[in-house]
Amino acid sequence: MLQPETVIHSPESPQRELRSLLTAKHFECRRLSLGKAAEFYEMDKIQFMYETGHRGVPIINLDDDQIQDELSNEW
Repeated sequence: MLQPETVIHSPESPQRELRSLLTAKHFECRRLSLGKAAEFYEMDKIQFMYETGHRGVPIINLDDDQIQDELSNEW
């Protein structure tokens, strides 16, 4: 059940939330790079990584071939 203290009071909050969700989804779908997504969301990369991770979107999203390439590379 929705608690009164969780109700959004600011008219800007829903817009910011929508922008956050859209940006995270575009980042997840690889339509935006980390830097461009952070810029679009108007925060630095570290903050964006935190916010995106908090939403359950992986920051590093490699496919199987990319993982194998990374594991086969020598340091």
